[in-house]
Amino acid sequence: MVWGAGIEPQNTRNARQLLLVSKSICRPISPQTWHCMNNRLLIFSFLLILSFSCGKEYSCEGCLPNPAPPTPPPPPVDPPPVTINCEPINNLVTHISFAAQGYHNLAVLSDGTVKSWGENLQGCLGDGTTANRSTPVLVVGLSNIIAVAAGEVHSLALDNDGKVWAWGSNEWGQSGNGTTTDSHIPVQLSSLSDIVAISAGFDFSIALKKDGTLWAWGNNVWGVLGDGSYTNKSSPVQVTLCKVVSIAVGVAHVVAVKNDGTVWTWGDNNHGQLGNGTGQHQFTPIQLSITNVAAIGNGAQSSFAIQQDGKVWAWGWNSVYNLGIEIFNSSHAASPLYVSQFTDVKAITGGAAHTLVQKNNGSVWSMGTNAFGLLGDGSAVIYRWEAKPVPGL
Repeated sequence: MVWGAGIEPQNTRNARQLLLVSKSICRPISPQTWHCMNNRLLIFSFLLILSFSCGKEYSCEGCLPNPAPPTPPPPPVDPPPVTINCEPINNLVTHISFAAQGYHNLAVLSDGTVKSWGENLQGCLGDGTTANRSTPVLVVGLSNIIAVAAGEVHSLALDNDGKVWAWGSNEWGQSGNGTTTDSHIPVQLSSLSDIVAISAGFDFSIALKKDGTLWAWGNNVWGVLGDGSYTNKSSPVQVTLCKVVSIAVGVAHVVAVKNDGTVWTWGDNNHGQLGNGTGQHQFTPIQLSITNVAAIGNGAQSSFAIQQDGKVWAWGWNSVYNLGIEIFNSSHAASPLYVSQFTDVKAITGGAAHTLVQKNNGSVWSMGTNAFGLLGDGSAVIYRWEAKPVPGL
């Protein structure tokens, strides 16, 4: 089931409300310059979500999500390459059969092929063209696929042999094939094998191997590749973390869980989404104080952790109460806060400014902004911190 259109919140008659329902925002091409895709930049404000148009390049002042993030620190000198010795972990299996981000969608069919639809910027649909598709089309040359992931304008697929395929935009190396040339059809990443999970941020990619190691590539302006540098990578590099069992990505930050239940974060920290109590970006993983974590989830600039007893912790951007917490005099939580309204959560995921929670009984609950009816309960509230069930699920 889908929802999110046709409900206009009250008291917005003189303003067109728009919400970026995926995790997409403008992306940095340097610490001082951001690029807004396809003339659509959607900026959040506390009470209303107003739209305005962006061109191809604007300074930070004119083309940033609200609130405007500070300029990242000057890139340090990249350290010399190091060998990361990780003890392997066994029986690690995780798959995702559909994905959506930006303005395109991917789905794995029962026969192992992939179909895509939506906007086809730089060939991200993988059908060999750049034509937009309003109905699903077959992605060229893929078979035996078990998982897919969608970035803003690039796509990933994982086959049952543990090989990764990528296509679409490659401006920052996010397709991982050693070049910065776009591809309109899938290209295999020959340097990766034994992969069990893939994920895509705005313009970076990350993969989890069955031995618990992580590999990342693409735009690294916030240190989101986790290799100790701010240098973009067009081929996969190893993240400085071992024994990982689960990953979740936002626009430009990553959260990971190790097999001991500890939580680690790195990348962009403009809104406290790393949970370390500061606004400092991190180019290597840092450990948070939360333990006994069974699952994680991310919004665009927010993060969540579910402990083994079903309790939820949240941190990051919270201007429309998408964390499920009333925080006064602050639009974000820089450290994990206990979400007391939940005690039996199985899974959690976030969009740009709303959050969905699945409880152990299978029911789905929503909180955050209600622009376009995103909360799915038929109400006309503008935003809500207290989660309520989505009827019919």
